Amino acid sequence: MIRTYVETIRAVYDPDDTALLTELGNARSYPWLRHAMFYMPEYPIYQVQLGDMPGYYAPQSAATMILTPGARITLPAAIRQLVWFVDHWDPATPPPQGLREVQLPYGRYLYVLPLTRRPAEYAGYTFERAPR
Repeated sequence: MIRTYVETIRAVYDPDDTALLTELGNARSYPWLRHAMFYMPEYPIYQVQLGDMPGYYAPQSAATMILTPGARITLPAAIRQLVWFVDHWDPATPPPQGLREVQLPYGRYLYVLPLTRRPAEYAGYTFERAPR
């Protein structure tokens, strides 16, 4: 199953303009952060915590796995889309406006959010690209 995610992401989404998003607290998904780090280290990766304690991990920006407190995530300026690396969307968490579902084999999906100039809002987080 993980091979399906990895192969599809690599075939369709360029690491120069794509960031991966994993979730901690999604009752319908395993927290895939370490798998994403191992199989796709060339991508910027963020793990958000769903629920009451906003914070995120961005392993590419630190030598250790330290939780960054807060809900504002600044993405590299070149990022054009977020791709969720989750088993299933958590129905308790409303999707961000513009989210697309990309069907994969074995009843799986990738969830892709094309980014615009305006910040994207999701689960209490704000994703914005760094200025060029």
